[in-house]
Amino acid sequence: MKQDSTASKISNLVNSTTFNPVEVGVELNTEHRYLQEQIFRMSLHFIGQMALNYKKGLYDARNENACKMAHEIIEGLKEKDLYNQKYWSNEYGKIQTS
Repeated sequence: MKQDSTASKISNLVNSTTFNPVEVGVELNTEHRYLQEQIFRMSLHFIGQMALNYKKGLYDARNENACKMAHEIIEGLKEKDLYNQKYWSNEYGKIQTS
């Protein structure tokens, strides 16, 4: 990950001692509706990548639960025809994971 990338900044925030996921989740819900949509899309792409990692076995004990839950979320969305595989995962194969 690039040191000054947006993803790096989010990672640093989450890694801080003051980060509270519930507080941030609730507060983000007060953003402008367009921003809520964009935050949701970003979150869904993250979940989609985690689900793909689960399918490929790219997880360990530290993130197994998150990957498994992501996989279940995506499968549930697919069952309800709410997840367009081509749109959501078109770029995933190009992303390097570790």
